[in-house]
Amino acid sequence: DALVLTSNEILLSSMAGGLLSGVIVNPWELIMVQQQRFGGSLWSTMHRIVSGHPILLTRGMLPAMCREAIFTIGYLGLTPILEQYQKQRQHDSFISKFGCAMFSGGISTVLSHPFDTCKTCMQGDLSRTHFGGLRQTFYFLYSKYGLRRIYGGVSFRFGIVAMSFFVFNRIIEHLSPILYGKQDKPMTSLTTLE
Repeated sequence: DALVLTSNEILLSSMAGGLLSGVIVNPWELIMVQQQRFGGSLWSTMHRIVSGHPILLTRGMLPAMCREAIFTIGYLGLTPILEQYQKQRQHDSFISKFGCAMFSGGISTVLSHPFDTCKTCMQGDLSRTHFGGLRQTFYFLYSKYGLRRIYGGVSFRFGIVAMSFFVFNRIIEHLSPILYGKQDKPMTSLTTLE
């Protein structure tokens, strides 16, 4: 018997996965940002960071978790929910699925991009010369440069995010029956959308 999740359960489980993902990717992204800024190998960069203090590996953790939570809500939550909603209304075409991915990708990008910008600034400034915590970083960027700086690169990121939402959900659509068998019931009851 297939488990049918409500829309809220799908969105919350997607968010939880994203929060956990942020914890996992953050130290690696920190090392990458530090390598881009100062050069060095993976191990020498990690050693330099940890020798300052191991807690520095958590620098930028909160914005990374927020960014990843918003991303996965869009990718694993909102996109499939919108597609199921469209399917129930006999709009199950390639164009409809593409539109769902563009819509959820746009929302996810606009909401997550400020967190990504702040995270990168924080991770590039381990000494906290300009960028303290998340709130201080956002305030510094906004007061000095405005929203244009906070949303710098957002159009390129939108393209990546929206297309990945579409491609990944097509992969899930085709692999799920192979991995889990054909499901007779929809993945969600969509009770919160009706």
